[in-house]
Amino acid sequence: MAVILDGISNEDKIALEKLVKKQSKPGMVVIELGSYTGKSSISMLPVIAQNNGRLYCVDWFKGMPCSTEDIQWSYKEHNILDIFLNRIKDEGYEKNTITLIGRTDEVCDVIGDNVADLIFIDADHRYENVRKDILKWYPKLKNNGVLCGHDYLKHLKDCNYLRALELCEENVDMMFGEPHHYGVIRSISEFFPDVKFESSIWHIEKTDSHPLLELSLKLASTAAEHNKTFSQSRGVSIVNQSSDPLQQKRHEELNEHIHQLLENEKYSEMVVTSIGSILWNVQLTTMALELLQTALSKTNGSDNSMTLTLYAVLLFKAGNVSLSIECFEKLNRLRPDDPVILNKLGELYYSIGKKEQAEIIFKKTFSLALNYYFPELLNNLGVLYWEAGKKELALKAIIDGMNMTKGTHVNIVLNYSDMLQSQKKADIALSLLERHYALSKDSRIMAGIKQLKDKGHGMVK
Repeated sequence: MAVILDGISNEDKIALEKLVKKQSKPGMVVIELGSYTGKSSISMLPVIAQNNGRLYCVDWFKGMPCSTEDIQWSYKEHNILDIFLNRIKDEGYEKNTITLIGRTDEVCDVIGDNVADLIFIDADHRYENVRKDILKWYPKLKNNGVLCGHDYLKHLKDCNYLRALELCEENVDMMFGEPHHYGVIRSISEFFPDVKFESSIWHIEKTDSHPLLELSLKLASTAAEHNKTFSQSRGVSIVNQSSDPLQQKRHEELNEHIHQLLENEKYSEMVVTSIGSILWNVQLTTMALELLQTALSKTNGSDNSMTLTLYAVLLFKAGNVSLSIECFEKLNRLRPDDPVILNKLGELYYSIGKKEQAEIIFKKTFSLALNYYFPELLNNLGVLYWEAGKKELALKAIIDGMNMTKGTHVNIVLNYSDMLQSQKKADIALSLLERHYALSKDSRIMAGIKQLKDKGHGMVK
């Protein structure tokens, strides 16, 4: 029987209650994104009910891909919606609670702007989804409203930045026993570098200035208005120029906004990496890389490892593998015992055919990561051993990685499937993929399933 989790701790509950009390007023409106079994809802409802207010609970009550195993199984074995509704009823808050069943991005479209005194975000924790929730729901706040959320345990600058980037790229929340929700931490830190938090409840006030969020909203608005026809020219030209005076004015304002941000913050590393990430997210590839390159030249000699890390990652994504390797080699010299940097460097060596160097690095990384949940390393060693004909070692590494991650690491699942197929165990591989697609809903796994079925595997004979 799966454990029914409450969603938030008692410490989180106290921190959330403080925020709701601070916003207390007659007829107050609070919106909750992601209610699960209702513990967070119940923590807010006493104050809301005392003020004859309303709590709008937005959830589709189906869980999210890549959440923890306990939560995924709780949805399989229990009707979470019924548990939530019964909890609200049993506590006597039915008249103050309006349950809106659906995805947060869909429900948002039917809610007006400037209506909420407080919005609490605890929905899909993956990076892109947290970003979308903030961008779409922030306008729903009243001018003196509070935006807050769950699972922010530390600032991004205090995390292993490369690890955060990797897991966000994998489109997962948290894995392998790691204590941090990197999708939440990265998205919040990029919008609000100086965000305040108590326990794991973060919050910002709309009355304060939030220049990075404002930049993101401007870019999102511009992209929508101009059908994402962004320029990739040098300098600070953000969107294609237009003869329309109104559009031209918007272009100039946007360019000025970025310049002013950088000057005001004196190329602060957190601001630089946040803007670089924001630009990349709206496909302004060249501008993001040039911004980071400029920042590295301006901060030469200081600790700019976050900037260098993002620059190296984006260079690789843009296809400049050789320069990306140079950056990671420099990072390795700065932090020789960082297993995440070492593992990435090994992956890059492997990608250009330097397999002996890759194996040396992977083995060194393994010695540093014995007490570190590091399935990417096991995956990389497995692939390397398999290509070298060391099939027993390869299978051991991959199966260890499978066991460590409980099958939530997509690359490990796909590589194990390939190994099974090469051993003429395609039906077992198909069963593996189908089982893990039910957990992850990952399109790469679905592609593998389709490929095997197209070859006639899994068909009733």
